Amino acid sequence: LLQLEGTDYKLLAVDMNDLQMLDLGLTKANFNPTVPTLVLSEVVITYLTNERSSALIKWAADSLSSAVFVIYEQICPDDPFGLVMRQHFRQLNSTLHAVAQYPDAKAQQKR
Repeated sequence: LLQLEGTDYKLLAVDMNDLQMLDLGLTKANFNPTVPTLVLSEVVITYLTNERSSALIKWAADSLSSAVFVIYEQICPDDPFGLVMRQHFRQLNSTLHAVAQYPDAKAQQKR
C-alpha cells in the first residue's frame, strides 16, 4: 500500500485484486464511505479477471452508501477500431478480460 498526501487530497496505490487491502488503505486515509463518492474506473477493471472485476464493482456497491461508478473501459470489440485494439493488446500479450463478456455500455450497466 502506497499513500501520497497533499493539503486537500490523498492518493492510494492499491492492488485492485486485493479488496481487503483496498479497505485498509481507505480506512488509513480516513475515507468516509457515507459521503457522496465518484468511483472512476479508467482502463482498470478490464485488466482484472471478470470474477475479480465483478467483485470490485460489488464491493463498491456494498461499501459506499452514495456513489456513482463511472466505467471508462474498452468496449465494442468487433467494430473496426475494436478489432485493431484487440490485435494491439494481443501483440502486447495483455489480456482485456472484460471486453468479450461486457462488449458494450448496456452489458456493463447490467453488470
